[in-house]
Order: sequence, then C-alpha cells, then structure tokens
Amino acid sequence: MEKVFLGVLAGSVSEDVMRAVRGLLDFIHYARFETHTTTSLEALKVAWRQFHIYKYAFITYYNAKQAMPANYANFSGIPKLHRMDHYIQSIRLLGTADRYNTEGPERLHIDFAKLGYRASNHRNYFGQMTTWLDHQEAAICFDAYLHWLQLPGLREKELKDAEDKEEGIARAETTSVQFKVAKKPPYPLLFAGAIAKSYGARDFSWHLEAFLTERAHSATQLVPQSTIAEIKKISTKTGVPVYKQLKLRLPAMAQVSTADSLEWDTIQAVPRASESLRGTEINAMPAVFSTVLAHRWSSQTTGLSGCSPLHDLSIGQVRVIFRAPDVFRDLVPELLVFVQWYTPLNMYDEVSAHL
Repeated sequence: MEKVFLGVLAGSVSEDVMRAVRGLLDFIHYARFETHTTTSLEALKVAWRQFHIYKYAFITYYNAKQAMPANYANFSGIPKLHRMDHYIQSIRLLGTADRYNTEGPERLHIDFAKLGYRASNHRNYFGQMTTWLDHQEAAICFDAYLHWLQLPGLREKELKDAEDKEEGIARAETTSVQFKVAKKPPYPLLFAGAIAKSYGARDFSWHLEAFLTERAHSATQLVPQSTIAEIKKISTKTGVPVYKQLKLRLPAMAQVSTADSLEWDTIQAVPRASESLRGTEINAMPAVFSTVLAHRWSSQTTGLSGCSPLHDLSIGQVRVIFRAPDVFRDLVPELLVFVQWYTPLNMYDEVSAHL
C-alpha cells in the first residue's frame, strides 16, 4: 500500500503533511536496500530528518487533537518511531536491514495458533492444539520420507511437470522485456465487437485494423496480398484470442534486487462478470483493469523536461491482453495489449516527486 500513499494524498492535504509522508516513505524505502553505501545512509538520514521537521503537521490538522494522549502529541513514547531512530547505527554495525520483518512470526502465528485453534472444539483447546501440531509434524516428516524414497528419475519428472503446470505459463518470445503469459488463452475466440463492449476497448476492431495495416507497410519482408486482403476484412465479427493477465519481470536494481529475488508484476485485464439466478444477479465480480506507467513509442511527449524521472513516460489503463488472429500470426507473433492512455503528464510536483 505504501507505493500509492502519495498519489492518494496529492492535492487533498496540505504541503507540510505531504512532505512529512514523503520523508517517512523515503526512509522506509531506503531502509529496505539490500546494499548500502555512505551516500544511501546519508539519504536515509535526510529522509528521517525531513519527517521530523514536518511531522507536527499531523497534530495541526488533526480534529481530535485535544483527546490525543500527551506522549502522542509530542511523538514520544511511540515504540516504532523510537526504533527507527536506531536504524542507521544498526545498519553500520550489523549490516543491511533487508529480510528483517514480521512476516515470519505472523506466519508462525497462523500455523501454530490459528489453524490449531480452528481444528479444536474451542473447549480446553491447548491440549487439542498440541496434539494437532504433533499430527501435522508427523505428516510432514512422513511426506518428506516418501519423497526421499522416490527414484531420481521419477522425482525429476515430477519437478518438470510442476514447472510446466505452474499457472500454465508460456515463456516470452525473444525480447528485451521478460514476461509470462498463459500457454492457452482463457478466451480462445472473442469477437471484436464483444471485446469493445465488455472490456471498454472503444473502436477495438478499427484500431486492430490500423495496427495491422501499419505493421504490413513497415514489414521488412513482402507481405502477401492475401494477408492484406484479410486485414481489410476485419470487423466486429473478427475473432481474437484474449488473456486475463500477464506477468512482467521487474528490472533489477542493485540496492534492492539479487539474482534470486527479482519480482514479477502482474498486469490484469478482466471484465466484470456475474451470474443470474431467477433474474437476480449473484456472484458478481468487479472488473479489474491494471494501470501502468509505460513508454509510448510515438512523437507525443509528456511536456516534462529531461531531468524529470517521468520524462517520456505516460500513464494508461490496460484494457485487453490478446494476440492477433491466427491468420496474422506470421505478421504479428508478439503478444499485444490494448491501452487506454490518460492525459499526458505536464506538471512536475516538487513535493511528492523523487519517490
């Protein structure tokens, strides 16, 4: 959630509150670095100092500040804030703070407490929870023993099948951007007219025809006349294979990434769905269309100077993830995305920038 805080607050709170939030978020992101230098530690200190300079804005604009405890009013006696004072010293003495979080204890609390309690009859549950945990541990040990007994060849085949089955993914074509997508599209054939209506992709068939026409004219090899004729036949009845999501591999950053810790970002384009029972709508699922920040390969610019981190970037909403119809697969083998672009960025906010 931290990555959207500034965007949510921008324009709705005072500048002092924005600067306090930005200082705290900067501190949190710097503290997560897997590699630190004196420069990054100095940036960590500057961010923490900025938070302290502007933190009283929270008191100034708090409506119920008269009922606030005295120690909260001057930001003393808050354990989390006190611990953050010692981050820089701890990093210098003990190393980076990555991997230090509460996920481990919280996970153990679920495994050892919550699940055990739910398995009991909620009366005299301590003994029942202990017995349940003993049974779970025995089952895990026996499962490990059965896996150890398996022949090496069988074990290798099992691992390979598991890798192939993982989300039914297919690796990306040779490209500078690594991505995953389902081997088979969930919707093998959707009409262009239905896509335009359900996905909110206005004039989808027209844009598809324009894209394929441009690709045919710019192709390095001669495109058959039959293919060009098929392009001209594109209409709202043209069938297109459509996917629900794709996963992009985030670029590596020395401060927060290692070869084994690169993350995948999921981009979804799923229309609203519901079922009907005797005329009553049930099991309604809201639409999910991911918002992306991407380079636009066109002459249109953002209006921002080259020094801005958002230079040449545009914000858009992914409406459809699809491939070209089979007849055009030789012309366009790549995965395609229909994006609805927002208004170009044209103003640089010094308060919330650089995060």
